[in-house]
Amino acid sequence: MNIKAFFLSLILFSALSCEDFLDHPLTGSVSDDNIGEILQKDPAKLKEFLAGGYRSYGGLTLYARYLPQALATMSHEIDIDWLGEEGRNEFVKNSMTSVNSYVKDIYAKYYSTLSSLNLVLDMVDFIDLAKLSNSDADMVLNIKGEALFMRALVHFDLLRCYGEKGPNFSGDYPANKDAKGIILIDGPLDPGQILKGRSTVEETYQSILNDLLEAEKIIADNQIPANTVTPSPGYTDTDFMEDTRWAQKPAVYALLGKVYLYMQNFDEAKSCFEKIINDSRFKLDKPVNFTDYLQHRDNNEECIFSLQYYLASGSSYDDTPSHQLVRIFGSSPGGWKNYFITKQTCDRFGNDPRLYEATLYDHDWETSPGTWATATDYPVFATLDADAPGFRCWARKPTDFFNISTPRDCSKNLDIIRLADIYLMYAECSLRKSSPDIATATEYVNKVRRRAWGQTDYNTPGANDLATVDMAILSHERFKELFFENHRWFDLCRWGTLQDEIALYKDTGVGAPQYSDNSYYMPIPETEIKANRYLEQNRGY
Repeated sequence: MNIKAFFLSLILFSALSCEDFLDHPLTGSVSDDNIGEILQKDPAKLKEFLAGGYRSYGGLTLYARYLPQALATMSHEIDIDWLGEEGRNEFVKNSMTSVNSYVKDIYAKYYSTLSSLNLVLDMVDFIDLAKLSNSDADMVLNIKGEALFMRALVHFDLLRCYGEKGPNFSGDYPANKDAKGIILIDGPLDPGQILKGRSTVEETYQSILNDLLEAEKIIADNQIPANTVTPSPGYTDTDFMEDTRWAQKPAVYALLGKVYLYMQNFDEAKSCFEKIINDSRFKLDKPVNFTDYLQHRDNNEECIFSLQYYLASGSSYDDTPSHQLVRIFGSSPGGWKNYFITKQTCDRFGNDPRLYEATLYDHDWETSPGTWATATDYPVFATLDADAPGFRCWARKPTDFFNISTPRDCSKNLDIIRLADIYLMYAECSLRKSSPDIATATEYVNKVRRRAWGQTDYNTPGANDLATVDMAILSHERFKELFFENHRWFDLCRWGTLQDEIALYKDTGVGAPQYSDNSYYMPIPETEIKANRYLEQNRGY
């Protein structure tokens, strides 16, 4: 991370705030300004800065476009046609290089997001909570908790993407605890501190846990407000969700559990997951019938932490609250159509109905005039021949079926953590702990399956239940349930089975995948290596 990106971030966020902030330019620390006095008078201004951190994380370079492109193609959920930009092709061939521009942009954006979040945390320290009303003090503490949660999440993402890991190098945690992790940015940096080396995997995990355990003490215990509006022709989600109260205590428990799972501390992970499982506010959302062209409502009872998107004015190439996934991975009017799902991948679902939840299998948008969604008409779909040579279909989950007049800008929320994921991770912990509990693991996998097969009561045994599960079955259930939700590559790396997955795909639209030991992580961008003499490259690059 270079200092230029840090100061640009500070300038950006000072520009987003009130006029008083513009009169007091920020430096690497706010200690030399009277920002504390300004915030003391109006602590709600912190929300604007926190919103900037969320938008950076959910923006174009990360979850709104570039990161899902990388994760979905590295895991081979998605194939692509040959593109002029070799950087995209490298992901699907599992042959990344340190000069890949997307690797560089993703890396830099994560650190830019950290700068935004650290700025929020630094500002909080200049507020005297004792002089605030109880409600304002609670609001400030909640904002601090959200910023800590988000900082932990960004560090966790960075570790999973750029930390040196993999069974062929340093093994699973804790065997890999001394391997190269990431540069930790746990506060605003002075110019003399900006060049620093990588922390170990162990040090990175401890920093993540420290942030989450602190967040747990102060963050509010609310559920994300539900959007009860049923999408219909002409529906646009323009201003439903404010840029606040996205992450709350359930999200902290969920991420804590996931981190413990990666650390193979299965008992602690189960304990965290049980806090959500036993929370009556959360339950699996109702199944969606594809023929109704409906979607799960944003922020339904299954959502634990979601990126909140809605249509807004401004360029979609900035960190606006909309995403481009429907254009990149869908086939709606104006879609690119060079990212697609192959027949081979569809066949892996078998007769599981989640194929239709995950994809537009054997359907595509009608292209005749008047058959797109309008203010009064539902979208019209054509039937495709799934047995035709060259068959391909499209990702369904990120698609907003009603608002497609500007398909590059989509308001459909993206789930980062939802209850089905918790159930399946809970099942995994039950399988992998020192004394396996196969019965519990099987039951929690079956709960998710029952919902998928349309059972109203997913706690009651059903005709499609599995008799028992093992890690191979669990892996396949996660593939079907969480398809194209940015989990698969991380799962394959965590299990050490990426080589086996790549071997299933002998060829792609851009050539044969090329597995190597370093396929388990991305390279550190060459520009960062050259700019920071303390920064070491990952092995194999």
